[in-house]
Amino acid sequence: MREYELDPHSVRARQALANFPSICRCIRDRGIAHVGLRHLSREVARGFAEAFGVLEIVTAVSALCYLLWLWSMGSFLNSLAQPVLRLRIGVFSLTVIFTSIYVFGFVALFQSVSPIAFGVIVPLLLLAAFCMFYNFYFVSKSLAIAETGKSATFNEYAGTFFLLWFYPIGIWFIQPRINRLYAKT
Repeated sequence: MREYELDPHSVRARQALANFPSICRCIRDRGIAHVGLRHLSREVARGFAEAFGVLEIVTAVSALCYLLWLWSMGSFLNSLAQPVLRLRIGVFSLTVIFTSIYVFGFVALFQSVSPIAFGVIVPLLLLAAFCMFYNFYFVSKSLAIAETGKSATFNEYAGTFFLLWFYPIGIWFIQPRINRLYAKT
């Protein structure tokens, strides 16, 4: 017996997915109304949630590490700027905190496939996406301000903005610039 076959999550996931062909035959023979979408979605979602639960936790922890990196870089870079040029750190901290809470809340809510949970997830997802874009904006503009010592336009920090978006590749290009600024202080 292979090692992965001993994992109870894998066994339950295979059991749930083993019902899938019989559900498909029932749909073919009797129509979708006799099977019920709720039963179908519950069985399939339970199987995938149990199979990928560890992956979701690893993704959430990775996202939290990235958000902590963004927060530390944003705070550091904003402190290097002249007081007149500094961006509002309070809004930035709020967006980082909300996104961090959302990541773990999303993992918890994603386990249920009820319409109510879906109705909660979608608006919060849009707000979390806005918060992430604000985080990218804040860090990239703060880096441009700290490097040049003057106010920056979007053209001056757009490259950094998109590098932050393409995590982790962007960090390889951004972190040396931040290290140079840190060495000067």
